[in-house]
Amino acid sequence: MTTQIRTLLDTPGNDVVGASAIWYWILWLCVSDCVPLLISLYRCFMIVLFRKTKWPSKSVFLSVALIETAHSVGLSIFVFQVLPNVGPLMGVLLMTAVALVPSIILTLFRAQRDGLRTGKTVIDVLAIGMQGSIFVWLYFYTANTEMIIWISASLVLISFGFWESVSDERFTTGVFGTISRAKQNLNSARYRTYTILNIWKICVSFGVMVYFGVTKYNLAIFFKPLSGLNNNVADESSTISHRDVYWSFFLQTISSFVGYIVAVFAVRTQIQIVGFTLPLVTSHLVSIVAVFLMSCLNTEDISHNFIHRIAVAGNECHPVGQFIGTFFISNYAWFSVFWFVSFLWIAGHIWFPNIEKLAKSSRIFCRPFYCNLLFAESLMLNRINDHILTDKFTAEEVMGSYLSLLSIDINKSQSFHDISSPLCDNHVTKGDKKPTKIFLCATMWHENENEMLNLLKSILRLDKDQSARRLAKTYFGKIDTDYYEFEAHILFDDAFEPTPEGDVINEFVVFFMDSLVKAIRNLNGVPVTELPFVKIPTPHGGRLEWTLPGDNRLTLHLKNKLFVRHRKRWSQVMYMYYLLAWKLKNEIQHDTPEHQHSIVQKTFILALDGDSNFRPRAVLQLVDLMKRDKKVGAACGRIHPIGTGPMVWYQKFEYATGHWFQKAAEHVFGCVLCSPGCFSLFRANAIMSPNVMSKYTVNATTPKEYLQCDQGEDRWLCTLMLKQGFRIEYCAASDAKTYSPESLHEFFNQRRRWMPSTIANNFDLIMDGKLFVAQNETFSWLYIAYQSALFCISLIAPSIVILLLTGACASAVPAFRRDKVYGIWKSLGLVGGPVVFYAIICLKAKREMQLQMASVLTVLYSIFMLLVGIGMTLVLSQSVFCAPGHFLVFSIMVPFVLAALAHPYEATCLPHMIWYWLSVPSMFVLLFIYAICNMHSVAWGTREKPQPEPEKEEPQIKSTQTKAPLFVKEGNAISDIDQLPAIQVHEKTEAVIKMGCDYAFQLMCCLYKTPDRDDIEEAAMQIRINQFEDRVDNLMHQLNIPLVERVETEATPKNQLKAKLSDVIAGSPRVKFVSPTAKPYERNNLLNPYWIEGKRLSGGELRVVSEEESVFWNELIEKYLKPLDKDDVQEAKVNALLVKLRNKSVIGLYTLNLLSIALIFFIQLNPAMQIPWILNTDMSFDVFGMVFLLFYIVVMFVQMIGMLYHRTGTFMYVIAATKIFPDKPKAMSAEKDLSHNALRYASELQNLASSSYFTNTRDPSSDYTRRHANKRAFQILNDKNRRLGSARYEDIFLQRITRLSRHANRGSVEELALSRGLSIQKDTAAAMWKRVSKKLSVKDKHRPEIDTRKEDVQYEF
Repeated sequence: MTTQIRTLLDTPGNDVVGASAIWYWILWLCVSDCVPLLISLYRCFMIVLFRKTKWPSKSVFLSVALIETAHSVGLSIFVFQVLPNVGPLMGVLLMTAVALVPSIILTLFRAQRDGLRTGKTVIDVLAIGMQGSIFVWLYFYTANTEMIIWISASLVLISFGFWESVSDERFTTGVFGTISRAKQNLNSARYRTYTILNIWKICVSFGVMVYFGVTKYNLAIFFKPLSGLNNNVADESSTISHRDVYWSFFLQTISSFVGYIVAVFAVRTQIQIVGFTLPLVTSHLVSIVAVFLMSCLNTEDISHNFIHRIAVAGNECHPVGQFIGTFFISNYAWFSVFWFVSFLWIAGHIWFPNIEKLAKSSRIFCRPFYCNLLFAESLMLNRINDHILTDKFTAEEVMGSYLSLLSIDINKSQSFHDISSPLCDNHVTKGDKKPTKIFLCATMWHENENEMLNLLKSILRLDKDQSARRLAKTYFGKIDTDYYEFEAHILFDDAFEPTPEGDVINEFVVFFMDSLVKAIRNLNGVPVTELPFVKIPTPHGGRLEWTLPGDNRLTLHLKNKLFVRHRKRWSQVMYMYYLLAWKLKNEIQHDTPEHQHSIVQKTFILALDGDSNFRPRAVLQLVDLMKRDKKVGAACGRIHPIGTGPMVWYQKFEYATGHWFQKAAEHVFGCVLCSPGCFSLFRANAIMSPNVMSKYTVNATTPKEYLQCDQGEDRWLCTLMLKQGFRIEYCAASDAKTYSPESLHEFFNQRRRWMPSTIANNFDLIMDGKLFVAQNETFSWLYIAYQSALFCISLIAPSIVILLLTGACASAVPAFRRDKVYGIWKSLGLVGGPVVFYAIICLKAKREMQLQMASVLTVLYSIFMLLVGIGMTLVLSQSVFCAPGHFLVFSIMVPFVLAALAHPYEATCLPHMIWYWLSVPSMFVLLFIYAICNMHSVAWGTREKPQPEPEKEEPQIKSTQTKAPLFVKEGNAISDIDQLPAIQVHEKTEAVIKMGCDYAFQLMCCLYKTPDRDDIEEAAMQIRINQFEDRVDNLMHQLNIPLVERVETEATPKNQLKAKLSDVIAGSPRVKFVSPTAKPYERNNLLNPYWIEGKRLSGGELRVVSEEESVFWNELIEKYLKPLDKDDVQEAKVNALLVKLRNKSVIGLYTLNLLSIALIFFIQLNPAMQIPWILNTDMSFDVFGMVFLLFYIVVMFVQMIGMLYHRTGTFMYVIAATKIFPDKPKAMSAEKDLSHNALRYASELQNLASSSYFTNTRDPSSDYTRRHANKRAFQILNDKNRRLGSARYEDIFLQRITRLSRHANRGSVEELALSRGLSIQKDTAAAMWKRVSKKLSVKDKHRPEIDTRKEDVQYEF
């Protein structure tokens, strides 16, 4: 296109050729960055609207403005003056000579950092010389001084725009430190800066274009294209039509934009070398060849070199040798080799990417736009150098963020690290040595066995995945960017039930232990009978610890409601403080600040419910979101409700639409407001922030706090994190399942907690909008307005539903439709009458009655909705096409259908829209009324354990003794005193009749001869002392504490004491004695609580907590978790305040909805408020319907845009996480095969239940041998007496790899089968064993023991 300008300038009489000026306008729009700048302006402006952005400092803004002005001027000169004169081929060669300034900056920074004598610095100096050779070339190329000035000025000015990618941020002092700080300031304020600079750059390029155009033409001719183009020919001299001009503009603009999108996609999906670097580097060479070939084909508009007149006449082609000799030698074009080589060196960082998955575009490119003309060159020089970036934190910031906050107000005075640690300029940089650490934290209460199995299988799958990654990393040297470590912690609420002897674990804990064994058996196919565990008494109750097959720890924290507070929020407080304020703090307290920062930044808490079901891939996808942006405090996945029944079907569609539209729109336009506790990943330092945990632990004292803190703890925690400035993101590719309520009663009770909490938090968001916008960069006033609109609509949703149903009923029911006067009133009475009745029931009746009535009305309204739907279908089928009803149905259905198409794997949720439609009155009206009328209730409402009915007491005489018996005669032996059952002595028995007044006096009438009570008490007391001594000895033995030899006393030996005790009561076999003064067996809750002696826990190893941990728990319990003393006066006061708030809310919301109904209803009745339908003037449409339809369309359009944008990001992540071109082991060397497939091999080699056998897959007898191995392995695995104690994944891995190496060395084995779908090459097996044996140092004691006599057995454990 630039040659058209030169062609027309050489045409005689060009002063009358007005149409030729159109090429200046086309070049300005699509070549000189006008379109890219407009796209960048839109993007920056939208980010400024929907995000919190900063202004740069004045000096930085002026400096950047000057640099960008120079860049725009240089680019415009290159387009309008240089390219038309040097021709296309020389113009393409000159495009790599635009890196002079970057080469100088790169050399200065590298010399300052590495010194002048390094090899790279020497090459940098050579690169400067090669880029500077452009001036030598100009000396030989032309004697035209004006042309030399234009070319030199344009190339130097263009190169100023690429200074950022070569500026090292790691300098803090001197001139280099100033440049580094300026770059950091610009990064934090880039979008506001470029919102202004994009407009300025467009104006600058326009001014340069007008200058050159008016210089060549007069003013009237130059602006003639703007007055309208009526000719079919745009350029008379070149006979190019308007269509060609438009196509040139369209192709150039679209191709550049698509190329930019593809480049971003390639980098974000971690295929930079193949999808970014190689295409851009080769594109320059391809451009040279393409222009050269077109020159040989004599396309005159392209082949002219107007300085030396290398033009082609007629249709004959130049001889190739003549053209090369004339152009590349006579015109000194061989200098371009220097320019190209030096350019590749300066942009060499593009060959070594080090960027996380789905990185933001601001993390990929320095400037938020591309260049149409220098497309490949601008992308390469604009790509950020990943190796000169660093996250900088001062030592004071590290101390304030980590160590002091890890104490969590328990021990503020404790200091673990000197703040004046030896750091370069008091800054620390991010380290990468520590792996990602994930704490899985789940809360349980009364989950059933199936729900527990869901969670435990998920944990075991994660254990297996982590074990495979660890084995591949340890033994095969696998470099795994997704490597992680994890611990699982489950907090069990109300885990004990009282007995007269002491507290014992309840039935749900027993279910959990049985479910763990069952989960291991189901997942691995191993008939496990029991998994060894450790029992540890703690100040909060106790905990049980298991070591899973993958050597990861599973800890079950048993909460005693007598020691700590129950419910989910306090369980979260417990595990967050325990993991962060105890475990993490102890881990980093002696590390340097940079290591502290590295560890904390890679520590996450995965919050789960007791029934969550997920895969390891889903967890890693959330971790990827955290890695790409340190400002993300929490990330949630796509939650799928599971269960059976219509209530679950309704929730499947509700959850689907909520994630498709609402969560995606929140993620794109602002920030997700709630990360559900059933599957969410939290960043450790976000939880450690000052105003998060300190406010999350407050005791609810006001009605608002009860609603906001206790009824919706997940939303409350997210609100605190948002106020602190952290972002919450949603990952649609991370799937998790959880059981949802299957009955209407349970669903209503669940939403009765959620709805008031959501309203309270949304109201807090709107009222504190200024704080959110000021603190959180993802919030803007436009986003606050969007949430405010949705909040207001949610408050009047019942009235809108009632009115819509009223109108639909009036139109669908023939009797109402014929009655023009009272039909609409009858319809309103039919729809609203039951609502009024239910509202009264919810205020007067008990909750059970409210739920029963809701069930009845739900069924009736569902039938009503079905009939109305049938009637509306008939009415619409008989009405004119494109009636308002058609348009309304179309606008409702189309977004859901498009969303289902965009989520093909979730499209099965779309049929459940039927149940959603039938339940609209119940869920939007009845549920709203139920939740508001019962918002004063703070009961949990779900998974409530039914309380047993009290047993009827038998008639008896009031007893003065309530102590348990000391012992019971059972046959001829005495049972252990500690194991005696709790037996209350009746006031009148066959042996003794007791009467008295408490302890003042007692009268005992003995019907039989009784022994001497002093002897009984003495013998019983001595037995208890001896038992206590035995327990202490056993405990000291387990703790490896030397026993102290006891000196024998004159006391009666144990066996003589029992014999004496038996002799004493030998004459009274039917007497049960009670001693009111006998002291109970003294127990210590941290040493020998009663629950550790339970039958189900008898096989566990007993340990005790350290003194330091005990002190930590006691301080934590005293400060936050201590159960509140029951205060009837305070409870009555709080209940009164909650009821008062309920009454105000009911009055306010009832009034608001009644006013809405009245206003909108009378608007609909007023004929003057009817407006003609835009598609058919014979039909009218009421104002309310039009406003509602417009609002719905606008909201759905916004959410659709957000959904499509989010789906694009999800698609990128799926591509990044998917191996598009699988490696073929046969086509690779052994070492490469092992490096690429190490994880697959390790995963299969550690498989406990694998029945494969290492044989030659080409051997005809392989099938028989494998079946024989399967049979033998099955016999071993079904040994009922075996336990899982020795079946560790690592043991199986080493045993199988040893046997694999033996089979690989047999004869001519070519391929060994690891499983039915996976085989391994002989050379790979040898390389595998070589690495493993090297890791084990080839020591016999480290080698697994293999039974060589059983050649047909795959492995033993």
